[in-house]
Amino acid sequence: QMPVMDGHTAARAIREWENSQASNPAAPRLPIIAMTAHAMTGDAEKSLAAGMNDHVTKPIDPNQLFSALVKWVTPDRGPIEARAAAEAEPVKDEGAAKDLPETLPGFDLAQGLRRLQGNRTLYRKLILQFADSCREGIAQLRTAIESMRHEEILQVAHSIKGSAGNLAAEDVQAAAMALEHLVKDRPDEPPPMEALKPAFEKLEQASAAMFGSVAALGGEPQDAAPEDGDVTAGIPLDDLATLATRIREAAEMGDMTELQAIAAELDQQFGAKQSLSRSIVDLADDFDLDGLGELAKELVAS
Repeated sequence: QMPVMDGHTAARAIREWENSQASNPAAPRLPIIAMTAHAMTGDAEKSLAAGMNDHVTKPIDPNQLFSALVKWVTPDRGPIEARAAAEAEPVKDEGAAKDLPETLPGFDLAQGLRRLQGNRTLYRKLILQFADSCREGIAQLRTAIESMRHEEILQVAHSIKGSAGNLAAEDVQAAAMALEHLVKDRPDEPPPMEALKPAFEKLEQASAAMFGSVAALGGEPQDAAPEDGDVTAGIPLDDLATLATRIREAAEMGDMTELQAIAAELDQQFGAKQSLSRSIVDLADDFDLDGLGELAKELVAS
């Protein structure tokens, strides 16, 4: 589903480059593991045919993922102790049980918590974020269907399906999957409005029920948003260019750890919850890499 170059094409290109390096035929091949929502019969075979080593399906099962990593990834140095994920100690989340009920209609909480190693606080946060993004996706789908923009319908439905699946929102996942396949399975003859509309209505109904459940969780307290033009308050101008470069490079690499480190340094140097650090954390939490790039440009302009 990646734009411009999909995963199969990327894997083939990597293998072709490796094969062209005749000067070092003994060099180890890069392990490539497909991690994909494509879980239909034959999808794993397509990944292997493209030159990948393995195929891990979404929603991610930690046991399957860790087993694939241990099987194919060899560390550069030092020993590695392979342990089954089932034996791994779950993340301790003491005192967080009150943040998430024992049951939540529309979600398989046991399945979702297993994927997050029992972290109830994180699961609740991700559910709230998903509800917001799903509302936006439903609105985008409605407009795309009215305009019969089939490629956009396919992409948005795929995105909702993947997010819902990861969080075990099973009804929304199933409805989004049905809408996705309605378009995907007919590339030469896109489905008409009379087929799209009922599929979309089922997704709307499943989403509305999910929104009702999520509303019972309530929202998380948010820090006040920084005022326009206040994002660099308190930071010396000489530091802005360096910060802009670090943010831009981290965003280009998708390096969330570096972005968190930058935000922590800002809090330490210029006070907790400094405006710029809040902006970095918010954008990183949403994986808004384009937004981080724009933030870097703003710093340079400042």
